[in-house]
Amino acid sequence: MVKPGGRLSFKYKVSRFNAAVSRPLLLKSFELSISLTLQLLSRVKETRQSGRIRSCRCVFVCNKKTNNPERLFGTIQDITIRKEYEKSMQQALSVFEKSHDSIIITDKDNKIINVNPAFTLTTGYSKQEVLGKNPNILQSKKNSKEFYQDMWNNIINNGYWAGEITNKIKNGNLIQELLSISTIKIDDRTENFIAIFSDISIQKHQEKMLLQQSRTAAVGEMIGNIAHQWRQPLSELSSILMYIKFKHSINALDDETMIKKSKEADTVLEYMSHTIDDFRNFFMPKKEKE
Repeated sequence: MVKPGGRLSFKYKVSRFNAAVSRPLLLKSFELSISLTLQLLSRVKETRQSGRIRSCRCVFVCNKKTNNPERLFGTIQDITIRKEYEKSMQQALSVFEKSHDSIIITDKDNKIINVNPAFTLTTGYSKQEVLGKNPNILQSKKNSKEFYQDMWNNIINNGYWAGEITNKIKNGNLIQELLSISTIKIDDRTENFIAIFSDISIQKHQEKMLLQQSRTAAVGEMIGNIAHQWRQPLSELSSILMYIKFKHSINALDDETMIKKSKEADTVLEYMSHTIDDFRNFFMPKKEKE
């Protein structure tokens, strides 16, 4: 049995050719035999022991004078580990090429060395346009300097960062992304950065619409509450005005009564004003509140 990665040498002696048989036919037969032998040995499986796949490398040597094949020699090598590695690499490449998420791979200096088709579909940039460039070509002015400093602190110190970010694509439009960035290290040295992101602009728009619908529903409820809260103050104001009007009609409206009733009216109006402020603050954009 051949150990993983090991080799087993072999050698065969080729019998002399029969002079009665044409030389071209013999050579053709010999080449065909070698070809079939290689195809067979390269896919032999040790089914009874380890199921490992073997490769075969063969060379035949010809007589210098007659040019007739005389010897066949070579090696059989266990390539199971290599085949498994190749399979895993093919799977990784398939994921990279077919992923619906955009993928950017950079070198240690953060220069782009590869992007997948989804990146081109999302951003509008072709692979040739971004190779060798910094991913900051996608930066928008929506994220602060502090935001990027915090992001890179996490990448350098923790080897990973994930969050939402607003970037600018080739046509100038802004998109909202769910982004993750990982550090790839070999022998404790940073070799690459991998960024994976998906466009969540549609989801964010839907969330905004749902929020707007909930706000609209809340408006109706709040208007009902205001109407209920104002019913009694309006009744009080009506009573105050009727009292002042009555006193005035009988020439009994003195200054003391006028001042007293004016203060009562101010108190009622202040209460009503607070309800208007509450209503306005509810619909005020967050930035204005801050």
